Amino acid sequence: MTNLFEFIVGLINICLLAFLLWKLFGKTVRESLAEREREIKAKVEEAEAIYTEAKSELEKYQTLVSNIDSKKAEMIERAKRNAKELKETTAAKAQREAADIVSKVKHEMDDAHRIAKAELRTQIAKATVLQAKAILADAIDEEVHQNILEKFLSEVGGMRC
Repeated sequence: MTNLFEFIVGLINICLLAFLLWKLFGKTVRESLAEREREIKAKVEEAEAIYTEAKSELEKYQTLVSNIDSKKAEMIERAKRNAKELKETTAAKAQREAADIVSKVKHEMDDAHRIAKAELRTQIAKATVLQAKAILADAIDEEVHQNILEKFLSEVGGMRC
């Protein structure tokens, strides 16, 4: 029985202590718990907002990453087109320049050919004159000399190089 009596007294003490603590500190504890609950709710709401924002950013980045391949292909295609256009314009410019060079060379060759013909005629005329002079100097009289010159000039004058 002593055990039962001690048990009941201990139970009464505990209840009394709990009642006193509740009366003295109950309001403060409830307010602290309410304040702590509000802080936790605010932090949870803030965390949810941050999570929502992060999720939105993640979706944006995933969209950008998925668009990278198409942008890369687009840029490569644009670079290929630009290179092709540059190649074509460069080739056309080179062909025009080559045609100009060929034309200039042809004109220069024609000029050189004309000059060579003129020089050849001059040299032939000089050689003919010297030959004729040598022949005439050997006892050809003036009349024969005149006939030879006229004949030669008519033959050479009719020839064209």
